[in-house]
Amino acid sequence: MNEQDLREQMEISVGTDLGQPVVDPAADIARGRRRLRRRRVASGFAAATSVAAVAALGLQFLPAFSGDRTAPPAAGQPMSARDAATAAVVQEVQTQKLSTVVRRHVDPTGAYTVGKREEAFTTKDASKPLGIGALTFTHEWKQDGGVGLLWVSVAYPDHAPARTKWCGPRFTKDLMAVRCFDTKDANGRPVVGGSAGSVANSKGVFYVKSGGQFARYERPDGQVVIIAVLRMKSLKRVADDLPEGVTAPRVTREQLYAAATDPAMTLAEK
Repeated sequence: MNEQDLREQMEISVGTDLGQPVVDPAADIARGRRRLRRRRVASGFAAATSVAAVAALGLQFLPAFSGDRTAPPAAGQPMSARDAATAAVVQEVQTQKLSTVVRRHVDPTGAYTVGKREEAFTTKDASKPLGIGALTFTHEWKQDGGVGLLWVSVAYPDHAPARTKWCGPRFTKDLMAVRCFDTKDANGRPVVGGSAGSVANSKGVFYVKSGGQFARYERPDGQVVIIAVLRMKSLKRVADDLPEGVTAPRVTREQLYAAATDPAMTLAEK
């Protein structure tokens, strides 16, 4: 089964009518068979999505901001294949939307974020409108033969890193430190700008083409948007075997501020 077939099966699974069934034994049997096939397809898709997300976390060193990640369902209440497929579709739609907004500001010609987007991951929260408490995704930033990273996070207040943590001397024992300063965007909205620290290898030798800059914005509704462009494809303090980095990513702080403060950078359903 190719990707298009899988997507069509997933959409069928998500969009199935749950109205009152017609009292027709033959029709009931046919529906039961179709539902079983759909469950198998959706279950396979959900499993593949989980594996892809884990792989992305391991390769891209993406931080999980919330100290209380989504707890597994209570015993006897597992997430159904239908719910898992729906969550995957919602995540993809939101990621595409936010990615389009960010790239419009920081890479309007598409010169540096060419190719497929890196994998995204979410922190699930059933109390939020779309069931997402936080969404993080990346794009490779390819420039002058090097590979950097465009890193984006949008999170509700209870899933976002507090400013004191994000701007502290040590974000975690593994992730690079950042330095912050208060400023304003072109429209006078308060934002936090800053720079990310350098990356070293396991022998303690720093990569010359590492570090980067970011913008952090607290929206009026409390959601926190963080957008960073890094010279190397890593957020870790220590990482080996990284591809050649980018000497000077062609993006300005003003572009990062504009992207972070864009009203469309929200997880709210609109």
